[in-house]
Amino acid sequence: MSNVEAYAIQNVIAPDFDRPPTLYLNEPDTAPGCRGDLPWTLKANELLSTDTYLNALFTHVWGQHTSIGNIGLRVQSDAAVSIEIFAVHAEQGPVQIARWSGSGQHIIWLNDLPEDTVRLTFTLKADTKTRISMLGWVTDTAPLRTATLSIGLCTFNREPFLARTVEALVQQRAKTPAIDRIWVINQGASFTDPDLLENANLDFVNVLEQPNLGGCGGFARSMLESITAENPTTHHVLMDDDIVLDPRMLDRIALFLGYCHEALALGGQMLEIETPTRLHEAGGRLHPLWFVESLGHHLRMDTPQGLAFFNETPLIDYNAWWFCTIPTDVIRAIGLPPRLFIRGDDIEYGSRMAAAGVKTIPLPGCVVWHESFAYKQSDWLLYYDLRNRLLLGVLHPHTAAPPDTLYLLGYCLSVLLKHQYRSVETLLKAISDAIEDPRVSFAVDETTRHQALLSWLKGIPEPKVYAAEAMPESEEGTLVPLDPSVLAMVKMSVKGFVTLHLSRLLPRRKPLRFQTMPQATAVGARDYLACRNPDGTEFTLYQSNLFELWRLFFKTLYVCLRHQLRHKEMTTTYAAQLESLRSQETWRKVFGIDQP
Repeated sequence: MSNVEAYAIQNVIAPDFDRPPTLYLNEPDTAPGCRGDLPWTLKANELLSTDTYLNALFTHVWGQHTSIGNIGLRVQSDAAVSIEIFAVHAEQGPVQIARWSGSGQHIIWLNDLPEDTVRLTFTLKADTKTRISMLGWVTDTAPLRTATLSIGLCTFNREPFLARTVEALVQQRAKTPAIDRIWVINQGASFTDPDLLENANLDFVNVLEQPNLGGCGGFARSMLESITAENPTTHHVLMDDDIVLDPRMLDRIALFLGYCHEALALGGQMLEIETPTRLHEAGGRLHPLWFVESLGHHLRMDTPQGLAFFNETPLIDYNAWWFCTIPTDVIRAIGLPPRLFIRGDDIEYGSRMAAAGVKTIPLPGCVVWHESFAYKQSDWLLYYDLRNRLLLGVLHPHTAAPPDTLYLLGYCLSVLLKHQYRSVETLLKAISDAIEDPRVSFAVDETTRHQALLSWLKGIPEPKVYAAEAMPESEEGTLVPLDPSVLAMVKMSVKGFVTLHLSRLLPRRKPLRFQTMPQATAVGARDYLACRNPDGTEFTLYQSNLFELWRLFFKTLYVCLRHQLRHKEMTTTYAAQLESLRSQETWRKVFGIDQP
């Protein structure tokens, strides 16, 4: 097949952008000259091995969702190299299927892959000092289309992260012509970084400033701009502002989209910035109560266990918008997200795409790094988490049922028995607002509503925060999981109320200390300190208060009773108002831009 034309499907990429080399190469030290862009230099007997998260070719996802022909490995070297190609099976491990030695440009074609191959990998050894100028997976079938990408970045006062991401995208555009346009929706202070300002003046970078309408408002604006552009692209990529990006992921996406035989939303996995080989999520599945199950959570992606997670394409309900690619035709067909401000807009959109027959899949080896969510705790986020879960259940009743009143009662009590009184007030406000008539609550713009929420929270005392070196003397606590069954929640609530009262008859004990937020089952009647950040430098002290306990208990009963009486009526009202909540006309009014 030496005369057969070859088309790139996935380029081999070397460690770069200060990301862990073990995600790219099995043993990075055996190929120290393999860094950054091609060409790479290997000395005699140095070895490049690619059975890794970012360089294996996961054939199952290509076979399932694309139309390609024979697969080959293309190499160009100026001196002799030896290459061995392996097919990896889920049960058997790697099996050598091809071997080649030589120099110059050559394609090693793999005409018949063994059945049940889950990924292809190879090793390349330099016989003498050599320069590698081309290396990547190819097929003998031309792409179905030329994919073009617009990119939507929503930002709120994360300028250092954003400047780095925009610079990476601008540099990558010269290598990936599929990147057509970049939309930066700035909802915070005007930019001051000189490099960012310089990039903002490029003809393919559009910076739009608007009030803080939350992540939902920022992403919705970029989606609207993309689908109404004079020369629209085939796909729109949504990205967070607080990520670390290897921009070669855009090349990877464009190549895959060129061969897709169906409309797909492609998701990028999130690895943690703090532990950059650890997976946070490879897409989410929805629990019947609109909880999200983060697939692959805490797998180390430079281990065999991490790679084995992608032995098949995980089934997901949505991919978070830290990195998600959506066909622009799909956006035109199903519309923009509803005005949720933050938290849940990506879940809602994934549910709506699924209802329209559009799958969302995680593309293995497509990744961004994002700050861990373990310490992103604040009461205003708690508000949006619960309010939006209730709204999503109403908007998509066939995806999953909304949390019922009994669940809400148990949820609030589990937080109350952790002495988080401010949080309970926040949860009760979220429930109350979720059963308001949307024609009233959504008549006010997102900025005004959010500012009103923050002002309301300022009126509620916050628990005391201590620096680690100045916190009270404490004892290490033991985390205990929460059993969410009805009987277990009843037992926990009764026991919690009784022990809190009995504890007043005993000498005060030292507070417990936890590195993460504990469940009520771990707290008992004790005060406790919970760590606030990954560095362990700050702790919040939560103290029991019997007056607040009873006041909020009765308030919880009242709010949950109102929910029971009103949620069916609100379900009907939201269903009737749904299209207006997410229409272009409504969003244009919110953005303050003219109707077409």
